[in-house]
Amino acid sequence: MQVPFFWNDVVNSLAVRVSRPDGVHRHGHRRADGAAQRARDPDLPAARFRQPGRQPARRDRLLPRCRAALHGVDAPRVRAQHPARPRRGGDGRRRVTGGRVHAHRLPAGRSGPGRHCDLRVHPGLERVHHRLRPLEQLVEADADDLARVLHHPARHRLGRSHGRRHPHQPARCGVLPPRAEARHRRADRRRGEGVTRSVEQAALRCLLPGFIGTEAPAWVLRRAAEGLGGVCLYARNITSPEQLASLCRQLHAENPGLIISTDEEGGDVTRLEAATGSSYPGNLALGAAGDLDLTRSVARAIGLELARAGVDLDLAPDADVNSNASNPVIGVRSFGSEPGAVAAQTAAWVEGLQSAGVAACVKHFPGHGDTSVDSHIALPVVGADPRAGALQPFEAAIAAGVHAVMSAHVVVPSMDADRPATISGTIMTGLLRDGRPAGLGFGGLLITDGLEMKAIPDVAEGAVQALVAGCDLLCIGGGLADEDIVAELHRAIVAAVSADRLHEAADRIDALAKWRAAQPAQTEAPDREAGLAAARKALRVDGNVRVGDDVVVVQLSPHSSMASGVIPWGVAEPLARRGARVTKLEHRDGTIDLESIVHKAAGRSLVLTVRNLHRHEWQQQAAAALLEARPDAVVVEMGLPACRPPGASAYIATSGAARVCAVAAAEVMRP
Repeated sequence: MQVPFFWNDVVNSLAVRVSRPDGVHRHGHRRADGAAQRARDPDLPAARFRQPGRQPARRDRLLPRCRAALHGVDAPRVRAQHPARPRRGGDGRRRVTGGRVHAHRLPAGRSGPGRHCDLRVHPGLERVHHRLRPLEQLVEADADDLARVLHHPARHRLGRSHGRRHPHQPARCGVLPPRAEARHRRADRRRGEGVTRSVEQAALRCLLPGFIGTEAPAWVLRRAAEGLGGVCLYARNITSPEQLASLCRQLHAENPGLIISTDEEGGDVTRLEAATGSSYPGNLALGAAGDLDLTRSVARAIGLELARAGVDLDLAPDADVNSNASNPVIGVRSFGSEPGAVAAQTAAWVEGLQSAGVAACVKHFPGHGDTSVDSHIALPVVGADPRAGALQPFEAAIAAGVHAVMSAHVVVPSMDADRPATISGTIMTGLLRDGRPAGLGFGGLLITDGLEMKAIPDVAEGAVQALVAGCDLLCIGGGLADEDIVAELHRAIVAAVSADRLHEAADRIDALAKWRAAQPAQTEAPDREAGLAAARKALRVDGNVRVGDDVVVVQLSPHSSMASGVIPWGVAEPLARRGARVTKLEHRDGTIDLESIVHKAAGRSLVLTVRNLHRHEWQQQAAAALLEARPDAVVVEMGLPACRPPGASAYIATSGAARVCAVAAAEVMRP
């Protein structure tokens, strides 16, 4: 009779019982037998702890692992300097007694072709696949109870900078091993040159950001202390001379070499008096006055206002020759349309401003006057060759000792048909930097116009290209006014621009800061009477412009340009201050109620105030209709006087919308 064979009985009789938890594989730290739970789980028997000479490796995939040597054989050395050369066997010295491989020198590189991913042993010995792990001895795991937090993927993700505070030192207590040394150099770096702290500081020195608010944010103060090149202040940052002085002191306390700049051109572009209108006429009014001494006095007064507040650099004057009356962004900011006269006025303005101890910056090189597109919105093209006349004001400014030149976001096909001037080495270096006869030989600071403007499609790429082209200081203060853009540009230029170029640019910025620091403190009060005198001299009056005691002022207000911003303008308030009873009717939407205006102005003086009438068809139509109904109306043009409406028998041209220009016009209407 055949006896049944029960395999289960045989297996059970031969099975060897393994005590727990010594033989349990720890596949995950979150399991009951894992590093985070094993010693404390109530379902496991009490563990018998031993204190070995090493701590077991953690099982998290993102952490580096060091494997024990097999069978007590010394592990070979893995040399990071020559990863492609296999190294077998030891050198006769036991690197780690009874345990770990690499006591303090972990391989820093990641796995890849030609890298030693695992340790190699003699072919006669056992080979262990790198994904298999031998049973590990029971030890006291995670005595500090860190696994629950450190390894929890939702609560603590490993960041890019973990363990990398000292990239060329052992990781020690860091989470990640030290980063491998870069094996590929950038093409524009010298051989053996790496990214050092000094290069990063030089890159930061090349940035001129803006910010929002009347007090410096914490990130601005921190960046200033780290060596930021400067800041650009706008109307949003200024409420009064006292507040501006306090802000400048706060910034300079963090870094005395910080370049504090602003656009204070006078006239339509004012930051100091954006809420009230400027006490000084703009360039077109100064050009119309034709008095160089008066121009110097006005510029010096502006410089004294800035110096007393603590501003170091004025991004003025505008040296563009306004050869295109349809130009939407220059207009009254230019001294005029004749290159020789503009050159003389530019030099006088530079001399006056810098005599007050504030650096001047002429703009926009090589000329933005012959355009019909606003570079804040699109990329303009200059049709004429700048050497035909547009360069004369810049040559005069350089001869007068100007400290800085600002680039223009314009394409000049006669010089570089592919790139805007800001990122064109042919223009910024070949034309402006190089010596004569090819260039102007300017050795001072080159500043970009705002890189956030639409003429530059990519800010980071534009910043890199501008530095390579020859610009030194990158202005990014308009619509982009936070630390993110500063960090982005800093990374971009450190990664792509050579150290020599960055140090060259930083040295020029330092030179300007040293010049400013050497200027004596100014105690002289600004001469605001010079501004009113220039505004009076700039007036062009034709016909009987006097008005009575009861006046209706119709103001046709176009949209403000992005360069000037929104500032108060018009003659209603100055007339009221001179005793007139004024009714102001302002129209912005392009339509007017003619019958209502004529009715309200019946028996009263009528003043029609316009601004750049030649550029706005709706203003021309409204002016023609009003003059047909009231031929005695006084027309006051407070923009570029390029279009006098037909039928205007009484006409005043102020050559600008500054408050002081309106005051001068009110004086002739109400003597």
